[in-house]
Amino acid sequence: GLAFGAFAGGVGTVGAAAVARPLIGRQLGETFVFPSGHTAAVASLTATLLVILSTVPVDGSRRRRALAGRAGAAALAVLTTAAVGLAVVRLGWHAASDSLGALLFVGVVVPLVAAVCLRVVPADRPVVARLAGT
Repeated sequence: GLAFGAFAGGVGTVGAAAVARPLIGRQLGETFVFPSGHTAAVASLTATLLVILSTVPVDGSRRRRALAGRAGAAALAVLTTAAVGLAVVRLGWHAASDSLGALLFVGVVVPLVAAVCLRVVPADRPVVARLAGT
């Protein structure tokens, strides 16, 4: 439920960003640029990964190694998101506010969609329960 919700939230974020761009109207040349779609896409993937990493239980003798691997994957995802956000600014495709706006957009839309998906796909469903380790 929650991992699916985060994924759906990510997809919803990118779609909502595309719909919001003309409504917001911030342009660079002929192109609508706020919020940054590149940053929103990578941040959505990062949010989905973080939700998955936080919901799958770790048991047994390899707990320390598994937790270290999760921390490494999370750090790499966050750094990749930051690198993309900075790169689109450095390349002149976006202003810094476009990348920051995308991060805020993801921070609002992903949790909302994940919460809705948890109501639609309850955690006691067999596949969801298996994914959650319950």
